[in-house]
Amino acid sequence: MKFMSIFLRRQAWLLFLALACATTDSLVAPPRVLRAADDEGIEVREERAFRAAVAKVAPAVVRIETLGASENVGSVLAAMGPTTGLVVSADGDIITSSFNFAQKPASILVTLADGSRVAAKLIATDHSRQLVLLKVATDKTLTTVEAAPQKEVQVGQWAVAIGRTYETNKPNLSVGIVSAVNRIWGKAVQTDAKISPANYGGPLIDIRGRVLGLLTPLSTEGGDEGAGVEWYDSGIGFAVPLQQILNVLPKLKEGKNQFPGLLGVSLREADFYAEPAVIAACQPKSPAQQAGFKAGDQIVEVDGQAVASQAQLKHQSSHRYAGEKINVVVLRGKQRIAKDLELVAKLPAYQHPLLGILPLRDATSDQTEEKSNDEASEKASDESSHKSAEKSNDGEPPLDPNEKGESDKNAAEKNTDDKKTTVTASVGVRYVYPGSPADKAGVKPGDRLIACEGKKIVSAQSLREQIANFSPGQSIKIEFTHDGQTQTADVQLGTLPENIPLELPAAHAAMAKPAGLKTPVGKVPVKLPEFPNACVAYVPENYSPRVPYGLVVWLHAPNSYKEQEIIDRWKDVCARHDLILLAPASGDPAKWQRTEAEFIRKAMDDVILRYNVDRARVVVAGQEGGGTLALLLAFTQRDLVRGVISVDGGLTARAKPPANDPVNRLAIVMAASKKASVLNSLDTLIKSLRELKYPVTRLELGETPRAMSAAELTDIGRWIDSLDRI
Repeated sequence: MKFMSIFLRRQAWLLFLALACATTDSLVAPPRVLRAADDEGIEVREERAFRAAVAKVAPAVVRIETLGASENVGSVLAAMGPTTGLVVSADGDIITSSFNFAQKPASILVTLADGSRVAAKLIATDHSRQLVLLKVATDKTLTTVEAAPQKEVQVGQWAVAIGRTYETNKPNLSVGIVSAVNRIWGKAVQTDAKISPANYGGPLIDIRGRVLGLLTPLSTEGGDEGAGVEWYDSGIGFAVPLQQILNVLPKLKEGKNQFPGLLGVSLREADFYAEPAVIAACQPKSPAQQAGFKAGDQIVEVDGQAVASQAQLKHQSSHRYAGEKINVVVLRGKQRIAKDLELVAKLPAYQHPLLGILPLRDATSDQTEEKSNDEASEKASDESSHKSAEKSNDGEPPLDPNEKGESDKNAAEKNTDDKKTTVTASVGVRYVYPGSPADKAGVKPGDRLIACEGKKIVSAQSLREQIANFSPGQSIKIEFTHDGQTQTADVQLGTLPENIPLELPAAHAAMAKPAGLKTPVGKVPVKLPEFPNACVAYVPENYSPRVPYGLVVWLHAPNSYKEQEIIDRWKDVCARHDLILLAPASGDPAKWQRTEAEFIRKAMDDVILRYNVDRARVVVAGQEGGGTLALLLAFTQRDLVRGVISVDGGLTARAKPPANDPVNRLAIVMAASKKASVLNSLDTLIKSLRELKYPVTRLELGETPRAMSAAELTDIGRWIDSLDRI
């Protein structure tokens, strides 16, 4: 099989070279007889088949120019050059990628296959699959295409990506195979043909000239028009099945923009690929809440399709549009509850409520596993190997949905017979925010919270999740012990503060370094074989696996990666606030690339596997270009990142902050000097973040761009230390 794969790819490459150099006549005219029929080899027969397939589709492939808008998408410049579109109706409907349309160009010109240029109008946008519908002003009857039935598309079949960008009189081609189906949560076919702005918006066809789908950049991690450009010409490309497009085309023709359908649930932190879809919180005024679903319900079925894991729920829901009606079945204990509900395009901005405490991080408070160092190392090795196999190269779960991935070390509630697991039904109070609901209720440092709304408190994380089901201003009943006496209080929840506490008491009692500790401390190299980037971690010398440590990732400014200097700046902050520092280096010393997000995420996962990391205090931080990438990471890695610090860094215009999430909290620090290049856009960004109800802390760094001072880093250390607030 391996030999056959290599052979086929070799033939594909030869065909690509031949076709790329082909003239328009050789592509459009009937294939010529190159050899006597009895002397034809497989290469000739394949070449003839490809020419015929392309000739069949080429009249429906058009060239599109957008004028009056220019913007970078990651490291790719959009709207400066032409892109491609596909005719889907004889009267002038054209579908293309939304890649070049986010900035609403002033005019759109389309060059038809016959060379004529006509004006076009943008009719509607599909924000779920990143497509737009154009209408051209022409009296001509345009050639349309045949859609390949989606059920007939198979992995391994030939696939040809077509664009019309370099020249108007002939298409540009890239030959490959279908490498996967039902990717991007059921929205796309995957191909290893070269995909880039040269053929975005063009068709992916089979060897019979039928259209498999429309090429557009897509990503499992983001939904903006630039998502997916990191796979530019990488051998990972996506095409939205044409059948899906034709199904929604009538609505687009009516000018109705299409949006992803939202259910409004946040799931309990767990193994995404194997654990059940248990609701941690239902967002206020969401379809799920209005259907009566509650935290603790387990989603087991969607429209008659069984749901055994969180990944399966995403597959069943993420490809659906707002306005679609679905039937959802949940288990509440032994009770089976089925509800019909309608997905929505937008949910009210969610704001996290605040009780007003910081929890103690004692050895049994919220860290549910205490492993020997040998066990931890063995776990890290096993899980690291498994994690590599867990995801395909496009970041989605394996085709086998039952394959188990990384276990959640800090799950909210663990009831297990493992003798190494210790759970206490209370949360110790480390600090009480002055003037907070807890302060008004008489809660003091040293008290222990034992129940909320009549439910026993198992851990700080479970209490955060329970409170996430409420809104600021709502009242809840808490029980706590003070001086050995149990007290109850009704408290009206507040909102997360944006200020940094001036001082904080110790988060836990002093703990001696365990004897015989084998876990590396100090400066620890982090090397991922699949990436060339340098990376180092700093683990405080006083590290104890009994203590939960925060993780802070520092992304350096251009041409400033000096690992020892970075460690020296953060060393005291790490020791004082129980932090592990991760300092990766960009491949190009002068700049970060969006594609390096995967490397950074895997480096973070590597540290988390080897050390006791508190997932409530995982932070990405950076300066200038590093600050921009830190924001992008925070907005796309919502399952992991809980805080982001951007120093003189902004956000690209096309990148949009996601909606606030009840369970995956995110707090933000925006630090900038008065002469920073991003200053003009910073206030706009902060305003939009606050409209989304994120807590944003603004720091002034003086006149000229510079690194944070020791005093400012000390403040940042306290800010990170307070991210586990409740």
